[in-house]
Amino acid sequence: VWNNVIKIGVSGTGKNKPNKNIYNVEKENFNIIADEINILNPDIILFLSGPDYDNEIRNALSGVEFNKINDEFSVRQLSKLSYKNHKNIYRTYHPNYLWRNDINKYFNTIINDLKLEYSY
Repeated sequence: VWNNVIKIGVSGTGKNKPNKNIYNVEKENFNIIADEINILNPDIILFLSGPDYDNEIRNALSGVEFNKINDEFSVRQLSKLSYKNHKNIYRTYHPNYLWRNDINKYFNTIINDLKLEYSY
């Protein structure tokens, strides 16, 4: 499933978040990320949103925690999230950033962490 942290985009040529009024309407009336996770119950969740959207994730997922995955990356660069009973939630940068900054290093770290989780 491809999903967005902020559901309502920007009209025209704007980027990032919609204006504050539209964003507030979404938060008050369409805050559904937690419901989507509960309904879909995915094995792995990957937020490609970058750290600037961490507060949006916190607003959507009550009690979520951002944790360091290893010593190679800061929490800002790559995080493993703790949220309810979901084990494999990660947050890193948007793909546009990753393509310019060794995307494989980020994804291989996530893959290796998953291998540890699923090794028998």
